[in-house]
Amino acid sequence: MAKPSAYRRFSQVAFLELPSLHLPVSIQYATFYATVSKRTLTATTGKRDSNFHSTPEFVYGYAMAGKSLQQELGKKKPFESPEKEAMLNIARTSDQFQNCLGKLFREFGLTGSQHNVLRILRGEGRPMQCMEIRSRMIQVVPAMTGLLNRLENDGFVTRTRCEQDGRVIYVDLTAKARNVLQKIDGPLTDLYRECLGHLSRAELEQLSSLLEKARQSLRS
Repeated sequence: MAKPSAYRRFSQVAFLELPSLHLPVSIQYATFYATVSKRTLTATTGKRDSNFHSTPEFVYGYAMAGKSLQQELGKKKPFESPEKEAMLNIARTSDQFQNCLGKLFREFGLTGSQHNVLRILRGEGRPMQCMEIRSRMIQVVPAMTGLLNRLENDGFVTRTRCEQDGRVIYVDLTAKARNVLQKIDGPLTDLYRECLGHLSRAELEQLSSLLEKARQSLRS
């Protein structure tokens, strides 16, 4: 199939569902063409008769998406590999979301890591050892002792030395911390929806699954 000059080419791995057929259709490494003027979509998988036109039942991700990372960064050339593009997409998305979360936590006198510690303690419902808290953190904190020092100085946690083993110290929440966490819960849930509410439940589950799969390379 000749490539019309009026068409823009994209490469994408897609999973499409056609309700009229009630069958899932997997189109891998398909070549898509989007008309610059009318935004009509055509997909071809290399077979002569596998030419689909966009309909309400045939949804193509790129048509719904915003700017690509390459466009956002003003990068003139395509990324050297899909792995690099995906990694930078993760980093950029994480940075922008963390900025939003950090702004919210600062309103309550906390950092993201401090809030994470308090949430872990509240969820466990009992005093915990420092190493146990560290193992459950979303982000690695190299100076855990300093983080706990600041939380204790601000009245969010207490630390108690174990009577049986003086080397063991337990960290627990204060009433102040529980009160602040309760105030944060509502705005935090709203922020999650603001950041990701435009995705469907199926898309969110797929996103989580792909990110978990991506981290598997670090566990070996």
